[in-house]
Amino acid sequence: MKKRVDKERGALSVIRNKLNIERRKLLENEKSYRQEIRDKLEQEKQEAIKNKVKEQSSEIKNRLKAEFNSRLRLEVRSKEAEFDQKKADLALEIQRKAKNLFI
Repeated sequence: MKKRVDKERGALSVIRNKLNIERRKLLENEKSYRQEIRDKLEQEKQEAIKNKVKEQSSEIKNRLKAEFNSRLRLEVRSKEAEFDQKKADLALEIQRKAKNLFI
């Protein structure tokens, strides 16, 4: 009887050890799975941030380019108006000098 109890205890001990080993494996697998999920989420988050930054920088670039072109057009128009004014002033001066020559 005692041998049988000892034998059953031994068998129960082996089963308990196997269950503990299996439990440790499951916990390790769960931890690695959770870490894997965290890594994937972090990677997706970084990718989303990168895409958003790229999109916003593109918008800013386009806005600045349009603003620069607008200012450039205004500057060219201003210079053309200035040139036309000088041309008109020069034409008046030439007319005055021509008039003075013939008087």
